Amino acid sequence: MSLIIDARAASYSGEAVRIIAATDTKKGIILIQDMAKWSEPTKFDANTVIVTDTPTVFDHWQLCFDEAKHMQTVMRAYQTVRSAGLIRLKDTVRRYDPTNVIQMRKIDERGRVEEFDSSSINNGHLAVLLAVWASRTMYGGNIITMPDVPAVAQINGKQVDDDDDMLLPMSI
Repeated sequence: MSLIIDARAASYSGEAVRIIAATDTKKGIILIQDMAKWSEPTKFDANTVIVTDTPTVFDHWQLCFDEAKHMQTVMRAYQTVRSAGLIRLKDTVRRYDPTNVIQMRKIDERGRVEEFDSSSINNGHLAVLLAVWASRTMYGGNIITMPDVPAVAQINGKQVDDDDDMLLPMSI
């Protein structure tokens, strides 16, 4: 299944930016396609996910970015997609490649600790990051709900399938 991601960012430096991306929710691939007019009203569409850092500006959105809560998750999502080669940026949006504003801070027992160069990150970089975050969120949701994956789990070594009258603990 393919979804369109409409990522809008305005809380960082520079003018507000709107990025349009497409993602294949089965393969996890994301294509950052183009820019669009930021001020265009949002429209509900079953195949479009709107993600923003300014939820009070729009009538409709599915994902809202809160820097304090989500920045580490957004960065991990981007690093995962980049490392796996699942992201493509068209030439029209290449200037907003987040790789240009990520710097390694240190290496500790958990691995590399990276952060954004706060003097360089702008709304375009954030819009790309938000598109990747939305893509990974949709990809993760697709993996959980894929109908062709049998619902089989193991609890304490015992196989549990759909026929058992047992509820499984779950967190999304």
